[in-house]
Amino acid sequence: APHAVKVFVLGDFNGRVKDDSSLLTKDADGHWLGFIKGVQDRHRYIFHIDGTGSSGPKRDPYARELQTPFPSDCIVRETDFPWHETGFVTPRFHDFVIYQLHVGTFYTPNLPRKAGTFLDVARKIPHLSGLGVTAVQLLPIQEFQTTFSEGYNGTDYFSPEMDFAVEDADLAPYVDEANALLDARGLVRYQVADLRGEMNQLKALIDLCHIHGLAVILDVVYNHAGGSFGDQSLRFFDRQPESGGVKANSLYFNGNGHAGGDVFDFEKPEVRDFLIQNAKFFLDEYRVDGFRYDQVSVIDHDGAPQGWRFC
Repeated sequence: APHAVKVFVLGDFNGRVKDDSSLLTKDADGHWLGFIKGVQDRHRYIFHIDGTGSSGPKRDPYARELQTPFPSDCIVRETDFPWHETGFVTPRFHDFVIYQLHVGTFYTPNLPRKAGTFLDVARKIPHLSGLGVTAVQLLPIQEFQTTFSEGYNGTDYFSPEMDFAVEDADLAPYVDEANALLDARGLVRYQVADLRGEMNQLKALIDLCHIHGLAVILDVVYNHAGGSFGDQSLRFFDRQPESGGVKANSLYFNGNGHAGGDVFDFEKPEVRDFLIQNAKFFLDEYRVDGFRYDQVSVIDHDGAPQGWRFC
């Protein structure tokens, strides 16, 4: 956030007090650095940014998980999910038989109270496996602003969509069903705590798919973000003046629009790196098997001349 005046990190670990202990230090490259003591798993936090155009909270663009109701706090999360090591190997590309699905509509036993979830998809893994498919491709699952969407208006790229998670109060029967799938394979069961939160529920879906011989591909939207951006989003993250609403003044976006959203500024190496780190994150931490890139032509044309370099 090179144009910010001050950046604080406020959370459960420091009483959300803006003082010298919560103030970060800017380096020569415009990154804000610091060390905060006492941070624990599932602590809630938010950045507070004083800019030249406004002052207020901003969500961490790298937040692993967000707090309901949206928009709200970011959540610190451990990465100690109990993966099952079964020797699964991603099929070769020419062996992919892909079943594409939308998590919110694929299996919806709780409508109208709630749309489908990651764990609802997991309940249907034996059905998918029995069809003979070798890969499940999820329409975009990164957090989007609205309560229901096809997913192509994502705004928070590291947090899975909160509406695709089962709430804690409803979790127990889902854990029982997931454990029945594990029991059938003679594998160690999940504990209820293992599946709390959208992050671990997506991991459980991927874990169970791999156990049943199914690869998981994510549909990622790196050409544009949003359609709507809240005041706490990554748009104008520095809280710099918006130059009369000209989007080209935004840190992350280049001023071009697509599908109601903003095209990423591929000219900036930091923006290219942000998206590349996102892909690596899902490969490493979520063990996904591949990606389907949404409309590469937009990256190439509207992100010229560096869009193709990013690809």
